[in-house]
Amino acid sequence: MKLEVLLERIAVPLCHLLRVQMADSVGWALARLCEDAGHIGPDFDPTHKAIARALGAAEEDVREAVAALQAGEAVLAARVLPLLVYLGDRAATIESLGELSAELILQRVTEAMTTADFHEPSNLEGLLLGAEGYLQVRDRLELDFAAPR
Repeated sequence: MKLEVLLERIAVPLCHLLRVQMADSVGWALARLCEDAGHIGPDFDPTHKAIARALGAAEEDVREAVAALQAGEAVLAARVLPLLVYLGDRAATIESLGELSAELILQRVTEAMTTADFHEPSNLEGLLLGAEGYLQVRDRLELDFAAPR
């Protein structure tokens, strides 16, 4: 994934998690990161310390925020995999879902619900993103697949 795309995807949630005003800080932080590295290109991989310095935040806060953001798609994939299989998406695997953005994962769930002629709740995205795990997804959608033993 290109750095510019990654930065664009994480800018808003990262600033929110760090309680930094985005309008005031993101452009300045990117400029500061570029200044520290000398350039932004394919090999640009700032350290947590450099990001913390650029945002004026604690390094540990940056480390926690980055870990949470990186886990987002993996957590969502694990949460919806049993639902997709239940709906008949036999090609769904944790690996194939892990390569998708959260938006594409949600799109795949919507498509599987449509194909299976399953009534999609109006708050599907909130339901999936807010669930603590796949069992809570199952219960909220009133499905009948069993938990592993």
